[in-house]
Amino acid sequence: MKIKFFKNELLIAIVWSVFLSLITIIPYYIASTYTPKNMCFMGFFEGSFDQNSYLGWIKQGVVGNILFKNLYTVQEQSNNFFHPLFYLMGKFIKLINSNVTDGYHIFRIITGFLLLLLIYYFIRIFIEEKNRRLYSFILITISSGFGWLFSRELYEKLGKTFALMPIDLWITEGFTFFTVATRPIFIVSLALMLLIFYFFWISCKKNYWLYAFFAGIFSLLLTLIHPYDLVTVYTTLVIYIICDYINKKKLDINIIKNFLIVFLIALPALIYEYYIFNFAEVFKAWKDVNITISPNPYSYIIGYGLLIPFAIWGIFLTLKSAKTEKLLLLSWIFAVMVLTYLPFNFQRRFILGAQIPLCIFATEGIFAFSSYISSKKRIFNAKVILILLLLITLPSTFKFIFDNLNGVKKYYLNYNIYEDDFSAFEWINKNIKSPSNFISSFIIGMYLPGRTGNSVFVGHYHNTPNFSDKLDILNKFFNSKTADDFRTNVLKENSIDYLYYGQFEKNLGDFNPDNVKYLTVVYQISNVKIFKVIN
Repeated sequence: MKIKFFKNELLIAIVWSVFLSLITIIPYYIASTYTPKNMCFMGFFEGSFDQNSYLGWIKQGVVGNILFKNLYTVQEQSNNFFHPLFYLMGKFIKLINSNVTDGYHIFRIITGFLLLLLIYYFIRIFIEEKNRRLYSFILITISSGFGWLFSRELYEKLGKTFALMPIDLWITEGFTFFTVATRPIFIVSLALMLLIFYFFWISCKKNYWLYAFFAGIFSLLLTLIHPYDLVTVYTTLVIYIICDYINKKKLDINIIKNFLIVFLIALPALIYEYYIFNFAEVFKAWKDVNITISPNPYSYIIGYGLLIPFAIWGIFLTLKSAKTEKLLLLSWIFAVMVLTYLPFNFQRRFILGAQIPLCIFATEGIFAFSSYISSKKRIFNAKVILILLLLITLPSTFKFIFDNLNGVKKYYLNYNIYEDDFSAFEWINKNIKSPSNFISSFIIGMYLPGRTGNSVFVGHYHNTPNFSDKLDILNKFFNSKTADDFRTNVLKENSIDYLYYGQFEKNLGDFNPDNVKYLTVVYQISNVKIFKVIN
């Protein structure tokens, strides 16, 4: 039974993509209205610590560096980290002559729009009927699960007790809208995954190695940008090869050849990433503490809600029809199911993009369900059923935004700095050569690298090695009862060039840097002073 909704399919897809990309601006505007008096909003309503750390890399691209260093530590290190996305973003920001935060969001909006169009094109490979394609596209871009049924208090309690945390309330990479609304690194990584799958799939269909070559180039880029996702890609392709063998009762040499082309092209990047994160001390320390374990399995089931039973129905219908077009999608789902509970420290990283195959199969199940119900119960119109089912998947999408905005209001010091701090950042940008080493509070340390290109003693719970120990040293440093010998040793041993002293630092203790001879003021505004360390 065909259900006609739309006439101009492509126009609707473009308009929908533009609409979704632009409405992602709204949460940022609302968050900015929560900014207390005499403070400045720093540009993020979700994942402030992580997204500010991205700016620390991007700022190095702005100033022209190709190889980066970790600015969230003053530990001695070489510039040996290459990240093509952050380099490209830095060049883009310089080209449009923007500050790093605004440029970050302009880049996010543009790439988010392009990702949505790519998703729509990807859907066209697997769904023939126009109305189903558009329905699946809308489902992929705005749907979520049953997390909205959990209050913040219940969610936090269940998380602590049972590790039960519905993923549609906190895992941004698990849902397309959250991805487009927040992080360019997830946007570009997901786009690369889709391009790899598309070119690999078409290379197998057309038996032409050049398409596999393109898939290999995208694999190489993905390895350098977000290597976790390459694990998902390769696992998916291996499962696809196995499923194809079972289906054909023979091994397809063409598919094996294409897979080897993809793998071998990306191999140099894999070797490089392995070296960086296992032998470069600063990055190895980051890898060892960057633990992202999957929550209780029910967290995924609740988080995807109605999508799961309808996807199962869609998978059943696909297998029953003996069609093999969606075999790659099925392999993707199985890959995620396996990887999210293998003994890795980064299990939940593999969830990026999983909503796409899930929603494509769920669309088949939903259309079958609506047709069945409307044929049995004449009072139910199939269009109404489809719309109602779509609306049921929406509430958590809104709740994710509202919960994060409430966090901005409640924990405002994690999202805003004082106006004097903002002025001080501008002065540092113009007057202090980067990368110089700063010691400051943790909060200021979070912002300084991305806004000024300078290194900090402590500024991020993962990127700063020995983070907890550094915080203890910082608290002791700003305590007036601490002997000056301790401070001078900290400054000398860590090659500190400047002390940043504002309200956040005053909150750490009553140490007065004006009273010591080893510091001299080089900048001063009403509530902020910057001191140069005298050797």
